[in-house]
Amino acid sequence: MITNYINPETKQMFTKAMLSHVKDDAEFLALGLRPVHYAYPSYDHALYTIVAKKELKEVEGGYLQEFDVVDRPLDEAKAALKERVTEKRWEKETAGVTVDGLDFKTGVEDRTRLAVALAGMNADEEIDFKCGNGWLKMSYAELQHINVVISKYVEACFSKERALHDTIDGAATVSALASLDLDADWPLRVVE
Repeated sequence: MITNYINPETKQMFTKAMLSHVKDDAEFLALGLRPVHYAYPSYDHALYTIVAKKELKEVEGGYLQEFDVVDRPLDEAKAALKERVTEKRWEKETAGVTVDGLDFKTGVEDRTRLAVALAGMNADEEIDFKCGNGWLKMSYAELQHINVVISKYVEACFSKERALHDTIDGAATVSALASLDLDADWPLRVVE
């Protein structure tokens, strides 16, 4: 998209807003102004930023502004990656688990409901419990087993997050950060 124009003789840049009285591209051209097109590269915004090249490249019908992709400051890149890892942990933590073919939610409210149900039960009691597969009659022992599985799963998610944070903290360059696989080795959601 063209948002700027340049006077090739003076190198002065103009936005369409600065020349709001000009109605169309033909009028811009009649004023001696040429369009500036922008060639934005794709890049990981957590690790890199872009810097406009000093010289515009003359192309057919106007000019092209190109950009160099450069490393962000290491501390900024580390903070951005840690935030990404924390978001990933939250996604994994709250994605639910499957235990013996039954699906259970693992969000904070879901874990609280399970803990409250267990706290109000006697050891020989059964209650109606709704999981992702529908309604079940579950004993105290069964619910306690599910609670332990979910707790271990959630703790494993936090442990993975911490390990990645430690690895990020230990990285000496943005290139080292770029080589990290933030998606590998998260806890499995299926427990048999």
